[in-house]
Amino acid sequence: ALSFELTRMALPSFRMPFIRLLAVPVDVIHECMRLRLDHKPQREPSALSIKQLIVEYKEAIKAAVEAKKYFRKMLSGVVHLDGILAEIVDSEREDFEDDLKETLEVYFEYFVSYVNMLQVTTEASRGLKNVLEEEWQ
Repeated sequence: ALSFELTRMALPSFRMPFIRLLAVPVDVIHECMRLRLDHKPQREPSALSIKQLIVEYKEAIKAAVEAKKYFRKMLSGVVHLDGILAEIVDSEREDFEDDLKETLEVYFEYFVSYVNMLQVTTEASRGLKNVLEEEWQ
């Protein structure tokens, strides 16, 4: 009944504005990842700063995954996307996926560097175990 009423009113489609609004959180997080990647230190960071970089990259990755999940969940409410609309949505998300992948790679680089730094300390085995447990809880 509601669908019939909406069709009868001949209102313009809400799908594109709805998708654009859905993309705002994803775009904000995408810009955050770009900033993080653009301001990556040129040299190997010190032991003190590498832990902070790991935390910041991890937060960006978590936020990106959550924003992507939300976008996909809400997009599924627009049940049938026509071919052109689906292409637009997919092409816009391709850059996001590439930057998310690069952010994840940099995160792992820093994490491996941090673990390598810990291995040269005298308390390596206990410290390393704690770091790994904290990171993957």
